Amino acid sequence: MIILAKMPSSVSSIPSPTPPTKPPPPPPSTGSSRRSRLSTVCPPTSSKSSFLVSRTQILLTLIAFLSVLLLAILFTFILTRDVLLREYIEGRIADDDSNINESKSFDGIISTKLPEVAKLVGRVQHERATDINRFRVPGKSLVAPATSNNETLEEEDKEDEQESSVSTTAEEPGADELRLSGELYPIWYNLTMKIFVPGFGAQIPDENNLTFNGDLLMKFRVEQSTRRIELNALKLSFDRFNLEKYQLKRVDESNQNLSKSVPKVVEVKVDEAREKVFFELDGTLEKDEHYLFRIPYTGPIASKLSGLYLTTYTTLAGEHKCAAVTQMEPTDARRMVPCFDEPHFKAIYRLNIIHPFGSRAVSNAKEIRDGVATDNEEWIQTDFDETLPMSSYLLALVVSDFDYVEGYTKRGIRFRIWARQDAVNFTSYALQAGIRVLEFYEDYYGIEFPLPKQDMMAFPDFAAGAMENWGLVTYREKYLLYSPELYTAQQKMAVASVVAHELAHQWFGNLVTMRWWSDLWLNEGFATLMEYLGTDAISNGGFRMRDYFIIEALDSAFDRDSRATSHPLFFEIRKAEDVSEAFDSITYSKGASVLRMIRSVMGEESFKNGLNIYLNRFKYHNAEHSDLWDALTEAVPQHLLDSEGQPFNVKNFAKYWTEQTGFPVVQVKRISPNKVLLTQQRFRLDHIVGDYSIDEKGVKIDKNNNNTFNIKNQQNNPNNLTTTNINLNKTSLIVQQKQVGNVKLESSKLIENSGEKNLQDDEKKNEEEKEFKWDIPIWWSINGTDQPMLWLTNSTELETSAGDVIVLNIRSQGFYRVQYAPDEMEQIRQQLFDNHTKLSMGSRVRIIDDAFTLAEGGYLPYEDTLNLTQYLAKEEEYPPWEIALTGFNVIQSYFDDEPETEDLRAYIKLLIGDIFERELDKLADWEPGDGEKHFFNDLLRQRIIQRMCTLRDSRCINAILDIYRRQFVDSCTDFISTENNGNNSGSPPSLPHKPGRKMASQCSKIPVPFRTLAYCEGVHYGTEQDWNLILELFRNEIVQVEKERLLVALACSRDTHTLKMLLTMASDVNSTIIRLQDKPSVFTHVGSRIIGKKIILDFFIDRWPRIYQDFKDQQTLLRSIISSSIVGKSQRVIDQVENFLRENQKTTKNLDVFKQRLEVLQTNTRWIQKNFNKLAQWFREHNGQNGKTLLLNEEEMQGGPFPSPIMAKFK
Repeated sequence: MIILAKMPSSVSSIPSPTPPTKPPPPPPSTGSSRRSRLSTVCPPTSSKSSFLVSRTQILLTLIAFLSVLLLAILFTFILTRDVLLREYIEGRIADDDSNINESKSFDGIISTKLPEVAKLVGRVQHERATDINRFRVPGKSLVAPATSNNETLEEEDKEDEQESSVSTTAEEPGADELRLSGELYPIWYNLTMKIFVPGFGAQIPDENNLTFNGDLLMKFRVEQSTRRIELNALKLSFDRFNLEKYQLKRVDESNQNLSKSVPKVVEVKVDEAREKVFFELDGTLEKDEHYLFRIPYTGPIASKLSGLYLTTYTTLAGEHKCAAVTQMEPTDARRMVPCFDEPHFKAIYRLNIIHPFGSRAVSNAKEIRDGVATDNEEWIQTDFDETLPMSSYLLALVVSDFDYVEGYTKRGIRFRIWARQDAVNFTSYALQAGIRVLEFYEDYYGIEFPLPKQDMMAFPDFAAGAMENWGLVTYREKYLLYSPELYTAQQKMAVASVVAHELAHQWFGNLVTMRWWSDLWLNEGFATLMEYLGTDAISNGGFRMRDYFIIEALDSAFDRDSRATSHPLFFEIRKAEDVSEAFDSITYSKGASVLRMIRSVMGEESFKNGLNIYLNRFKYHNAEHSDLWDALTEAVPQHLLDSEGQPFNVKNFAKYWTEQTGFPVVQVKRISPNKVLLTQQRFRLDHIVGDYSIDEKGVKIDKNNNNTFNIKNQQNNPNNLTTTNINLNKTSLIVQQKQVGNVKLESSKLIENSGEKNLQDDEKKNEEEKEFKWDIPIWWSINGTDQPMLWLTNSTELETSAGDVIVLNIRSQGFYRVQYAPDEMEQIRQQLFDNHTKLSMGSRVRIIDDAFTLAEGGYLPYEDTLNLTQYLAKEEEYPPWEIALTGFNVIQSYFDDEPETEDLRAYIKLLIGDIFERELDKLADWEPGDGEKHFFNDLLRQRIIQRMCTLRDSRCINAILDIYRRQFVDSCTDFISTENNGNNSGSPPSLPHKPGRKMASQCSKIPVPFRTLAYCEGVHYGTEQDWNLILELFRNEIVQVEKERLLVALACSRDTHTLKMLLTMASDVNSTIIRLQDKPSVFTHVGSRIIGKKIILDFFIDRWPRIYQDFKDQQTLLRSIISSSIVGKSQRVIDQVENFLRENQKTTKNLDVFKQRLEVLQTNTRWIQKNFNKLAQWFREHNGQNGKTLLLNEEEMQGGPFPSPIMAKFK
């Protein structure tokens, strides 16, 4: 695709009303450029203010010069004249100082530039009602400038603000204390802010640098009589001495009550622990009255990625730039404005932003005055129209010098994609994708997009992948920018899917919002489901997203929900601060999977009709999941009956899937030649059956190997993390067997045990599991022919003939796994060998995925699973291969660097060998398929080559290292030499060009799909110079996707000292080498490699106090670091983690991710004890005659960090 600097022709051809022209940049201004604290990071922009001093400074300089001259003359004059001259000079200086103080007064600017803020008392009152028409009067603004007859607010005191009093509590506040009382309800906010962001032409005094001044006028209704105004606020400063600043006025539609006395603010209390500010009053606010309240305040522009924060970047010319960006979800709007910061407090917002000359301001609503001059020529002002009623977490504001491309939908909605000026050429794909998917959603939902414009902006620093702010969606750069020269097809798909996800939110989440965070899944589950449909709409089906759902969202949901530490879709979140824990694959992927299953039961058209009912009924308001079920039930077709033969009720069906943890496994067993019995039970990954029995003393015994071992059982306690040893009480074991890593396979002799209590607990747990029940829709086939859907409650029987091949959950429509009895599994295996295409691709994926996971959980012998995989040598579709290779990855992660790993690698190589042989010679001159229609085929080719190299196949490694040397090291060296000669013609025209600095995005010639692999292997088998080269390129790189590839490579070192140094950079929040948003990925990459696993846990524990302190306000980033660091498969690691948690209860007790990771460690240890020997034997018997000779030897694979024999040929 050709990247254009302007709107592509396919977009510009869309009929639309006459669009406003893109405003030219404002002319340069005069003024001074004072060095601020970040002047070295964000120097002022080039303008006249960079070279000229202000008139005030000229006057001061002139006065000073005259003063010195006059003082010299004074010595020659008589005493009386000396006194007169001194009085004259001091008077001039005093007058000028007064002028300077006046010019610095933000309040003066507010009073003169924003008369509408000072005159809002007399505006018409609008009641909150169930219909949006009660909110919006056609052609009339709710936050309109008042007429001259309205009473004005008093002039606020000009004295400097003092720090407000801050109360702290010794005990952690309870959930009810953190919630707002509900005594008041907001109607609208009118917020004026002056943003002191450095890097532009404005003079910013040091004391104001990286801060903002706010002047808020809000209207609220009194729901319950009260003597105080309670708002959310965090890290904001309020003046507690000059209380007349806080002006409260009563207002009604007739304005008759304006003359009545109203309470006054008598005290301001800030409670940091509860994240609130209280304005205590000397009187009572009466129920049902409406009030206007004015609040001046100040706050910091944060360095963390929440609230209003600073992002920095470097231009191609080497210039450092700054931008101010917001991220409010879930509870960070209170960091920028005192407000009702809970999702059910929907209100209208209107923003007026004073920002430095040379910058642009963008917000949720369309601008009505853009970059208008103020009294101070160094500052300009942008005023925005009012928003629709929305929750505070959707509020968004950006101040930057970004540029944009623009297009219009068929209905004339203005669409803009914003990015750094150097990256704006990468935005045209997102523009086309955004317009196309917005129009698709309008048609699918049957509801028009309600805003006049949609902006989307890409940022170098952004904690989340993207955020759905209404009218202004914000992204990480890699999820909005696209260039065919730098992005893989899979990354292009990721851009399309994230755009589709966020724009789906404009209806689900923005138009209709969950009432409280307990129903977060309503927002995220729906957006996840819709992103797959939307991405197919963008690609005209080329990305095959309905198939991709099976191997991505569905698989992710199964994995997370199979663990004891899972949670229901709907669960009570009492504290808003705990909502960060709910942003997980249950909320997103399980939510989408359950909704997809409901859609399959109802039918697509009925499902769409139900969504239309729901969205129309609750638009501009809040809803709960029961409201959705009621709307969908109204759209259920009459012929659809439930398991009891009654009309299908969505609420009755959905409660099993949303209000209880986990999912079922359906068990299939033939009970007679013509009958098959289906039963259900809850699936648990820690399930232990088959090869185990419990002896008379309560000890679990491996019947095959007679191995006795300790099993840690995590109690399901939401408040306390405890573990119990089943057979520890007065038990001694004599151990003698092979050790795998740090795990001993214990052939043990029991000496003494009293584990009756633990056995009772285990039996109680099994009884509780039997209480889980689901109404399960069974989609099934006989010999490849689809059968009518039927219901499974407790059990049901199917009428079939002997020898029929029965497959359940065809096309993976249901959120359940299927366990086949041995005879039924053998029939399926035989069908796959005879003609695998007779079973649908979705059915094959489900069979393979279930087989691997059931074996991992102990429901199925691993031998049955591995025997099934032998058919894969004939498989040509990407999804079954992806699922199978993922299953093998799980096994390989348990084997790690044990010698037995060679047999495992040899077996996988036998399966993928034919595809690899076809693709090996094409590696250096890789050409993707023709367009998105070959997307899956290209993914399969890439995946096989990458997998063969990770198997340490010598041909693959040598080929990728040859590419690394010729198309990267040599190419970049030649590029640098060419740069020095002033010739940069080798850089494609749409790629960024950075004179004088080498960037991999410019000089690397490696085919894009294999860059990450090549960079990583180059470091792994390279020298210290290779690592340093990658580090230098990483620091210079400004293209985010290329920078990420280089970051992965830095973690591929085999030198533990180097890895620790890398982790240190990533754990230091003040280190600027690695961006804050990317720091957790360093832990992920290091912790995923064999050598990294050996050091990362110790490093994490040693650095925990610092990590917690630096990242505690960035919960998403902190959880990722924790999850990546707690890795292992031994009892020693479990003990180490448990000791760590006991010693750090204060900082770890509220982080559920620790419980989740401890469960994974326990599962890993049990897996090793149960499966390792048997699997090692199976792979040894199936490794192929020449398997081992095709693999790199241990010296090549595990040798010292520098140098490496495999690299010698390239020196």
